Amino acid sequence: MSSSADPIDYEDTKPGFFMTSTIKSMQMKFPTVKNISTEILLKWLQTPQERTTVLLDARQQEEFDVSHLNDAVRVDFQDNNMENLVNSIEDRLLGKRNPTIVCYCSLGYRSSS
Repeated sequence: MSSSADPIDYEDTKPGFFMTSTIKSMQMKFPTVKNISTEILLKWLQTPQERTTVLLDARQQEEFDVSHLNDAVRVDFQDNNMENLVNSIEDRLLGKRNPTIVCYCSLGYRSSS
């Protein structure tokens, strides 16, 4: 029996059936969009000296208001004018090491679009 203070071994964590199905579906629908594991994202966020990561949250405002990842920027995936967002991201990444943009939503449809 483990206590709540025991560390979680993420290396042994595998997605369940429904998440695996969702990932496969996203890969078929959006073959050029790369997916990363939460473990990789965590590593990137914990080592900013190696990689500068910008998080884009493509969920509805109501979902974002309930919870979101630290420092995430909410984007409206249906907005046709992305000039302000692009300028903001360029400013954040200017001169940074290994600039990376990670877009997320609930399942992957909006962030892959």
